[in-house]
Amino acid sequence: AYRNPKIGYCQSMNILASVLLLYTKEEEAFWLLVAICERMLPDYFTCRVIGAQVDQSVFEELIKERLPELAEHIPDLSPLSSISLSWFLTLFLSIMPFESAVRVVDCFFYDGIKAIFQLGLAVLDANAAALCSSTDDGQVMMILSSFLEHVKNEENPSPPAKSPQSGVESDQDSVQETQIADLIRDSYEKFGGLTVKQIGQLRCRHRVQVLQAHEDMTKENALRVVTPDVSLASQELGDVYDLFKV
Repeated sequence: AYRNPKIGYCQSMNILASVLLLYTKEEEAFWLLVAICERMLPDYFTCRVIGAQVDQSVFEELIKERLPELAEHIPDLSPLSSISLSWFLTLFLSIMPFESAVRVVDCFFYDGIKAIFQLGLAVLDANAAALCSSTDDGQVMMILSSFLEHVKNEENPSPPAKSPQSGVESDQDSVQETQIADLIRDSYEKFGGLTVKQIGQLRCRHRVQVLQAHEDMTKENALRVVTPDVSLASQELGDVYDLFKV
């Protein structure tokens, strides 16, 4: 980015920018995007998307704390956080009907990232029974995707999609719709106790872990490349890497 060289292009930026342009003039949309990238979602759009990874780690901890039964059924929450990554990167715009997702964006501009954490927890809570009955990651993804696709906004209803085969009920027709107003209300009633200060503290703790994981992966990849060409033992080679790393 010309304004901020630390920020690179991320596929979710075009989704955010396009929605801003629908409601504001070009310059206003630019400065709103600046606020999102530099202040509201810090380090989300760098080359390593560190901020987004940190918030996924924070989200995993919040699931364990606020939804313990779900966390007990799915002890490895990393697949779940990989699904929720797009929720945070696009503020639900990429996975929820547009007329519903813009309500989420309103909450985000009012309450910041707290609103996205709350809504993410509310989505999981609404599907807790189905998720606890799931048997694999693919089923978890289908449950959440189907639920989010059927989050509607009764104040701005979309026309019902016509089935190519009339008289035949599809799987989607049998999925119960959820009103975005109800989902947002539940997120504030059940998880509104989450504060910006708490999120900041969790971010600081998990940032260290995420950065260390990146460093370990970089070191592992570098050693794998040079190992065939040197006669040093792996431990000695690791010591040399630590000595000369930038």
